[in-house]
Amino acid sequence: MRKSNKLISIIKKILLVIPFIIGFIGYMPLYNNNISWAAYSALRLYQFNTDLNDINVFVEVARWLSPIATIGIVVTVFKSVRDFLELQFRTKRADSCAVYGSSIYATVLKKELGKRAVKIDNNISLRASKQILMFDNDNETIEFYNANLSNPRMNQKIYLHLNNVIRDNLQNENIHVFNLPENCARIYWRDHPIDAPCKIVIIGFGEYGQSLFTHGFVQNTFSVETGVEYHIFGDFNAFKALHYQLGRISNIDKHNPNGDAIFYHNDAWYEDLELLKEANRVILCDQSNKNIEILSQLISLCPVKEIHIKSDSDDFIQTLFCKPKDVDKPKIVSFGSPKDICSPEIVMNEELLKRAKRIHAIYLKSNICNKKASPGCTYLSDENDRCRNKNKCTNKKKDTNQNECSTWNTLNAFQRYSNISQADHIEVKLRLLGLTEKDYRIDDLCKEEADFRAKLKEKLEKELKNLTQEKKEVLSEIEHIRWCKYHYLHNWEYDKDRSDPERKHNCLVPYKELSEDDMNKDQSVYTLIPEILWP
Repeated sequence: MRKSNKLISIIKKILLVIPFIIGFIGYMPLYNNNISWAAYSALRLYQFNTDLNDINVFVEVARWLSPIATIGIVVTVFKSVRDFLELQFRTKRADSCAVYGSSIYATVLKKELGKRAVKIDNNISLRASKQILMFDNDNETIEFYNANLSNPRMNQKIYLHLNNVIRDNLQNENIHVFNLPENCARIYWRDHPIDAPCKIVIIGFGEYGQSLFTHGFVQNTFSVETGVEYHIFGDFNAFKALHYQLGRISNIDKHNPNGDAIFYHNDAWYEDLELLKEANRVILCDQSNKNIEILSQLISLCPVKEIHIKSDSDDFIQTLFCKPKDVDKPKIVSFGSPKDICSPEIVMNEELLKRAKRIHAIYLKSNICNKKASPGCTYLSDENDRCRNKNKCTNKKKDTNQNECSTWNTLNAFQRYSNISQADHIEVKLRLLGLTEKDYRIDDLCKEEADFRAKLKEKLEKELKNLTQEKKEVLSEIEHIRWCKYHYLHNWEYDKDRSDPERKHNCLVPYKELSEDDMNKDQSVYTLIPEILWP
């Protein structure tokens, strides 16, 4: 796209000077090869003057072309001034966004941003309120960041697309790191959640397959008695070695009647068609072309119940594979298109970050409350990554925005993403409390957002008030399982003495072995939901 624009710009400039070149050639013999006079008269053609009465065919052609070129110059200058002023105006807006990168994802994001996107023509775009870097590799992103944005303007937010770089040293209040596989996994499990025991097959275990599994493994925590069975086909050796603690919270390569199980298959998927027949859902996470090839083979050769395919084009999948009359074929769901994973709401993820910061702020308030130790004052856990509370403290402040901003920067990446993981799980908790998607998710037809939120809050508070003690215990244990999953996924282990640098924690035990105080902390996660959603 950028090369095409450059080529068009060069062609336009050549067309503007063609009358001068032709006129110069024509005037040279008329001025006895005097270069300066020939050049001067050739320039005068743009002012509609020929200077001589006797002219040749070259000057005649240039005389008719020059008005067109002059108009072109005036239009180009006017457009440049207009674009300059428009860019100056747009960069002053609080929602202005500058997107850098030549990939299809950057192009899609610019289109989705609409008028909020500013043109990347000069350094003025660096003044935009939000800077989004979406280069093809991490090195390009870091190099651009160091060269242009290492000293951001006040209140300027920077979003970096990174896949493999450690995030701790980059993230602060105004710098956010994201990656497209993570975006894809978050949207997928939000739109296609699992709330009952089932068997999932994942074919293709690259960046997208791994993100889909790791996000789903934590998100799909909905019961204390059952779980999800994951079957993985693909290059999993590095992942399996790096996540060596998963066996402490799930069964590896064997069935688990009381929780999750993970099966790593060394054989190719087509060597175990019986498994695919039994699976509740087959998810294709390879490259788009490969996924389409596998989808075609599955439809032709294997009676699979439901196939979800990662594809760059929803329309292509719908046209070729999702005919309404094909009732005998499996249900086919397309996900992960550039338009979906590059929407401004997903890339900037502002609402999710706000919820995560509120979770941390609630922890902070209760921790401060505990230090002041007034009679009857209760507190959250002393962990930055687990937000808990039991009762309201009489001396804590209502406004926590300042605390959110000042302390969020002190958290490392693991602690931040632990808060984000808990924020991600809120919708699962709402369903566990008896709410449906229609209750908590606003659709495009909803005109009164305030009324919708008021009804949601009323229904949520009613469900929380009506919880039996037995139900509270179950919900608390589910939350503890989710928290353990997140820690084991990041290779924490149990030790009676907690040590964050060594990734050891004294709460990594079965729920029944927790103290009553710790059990109450897990339970309070549900009672905190209204405060997280509506501070």
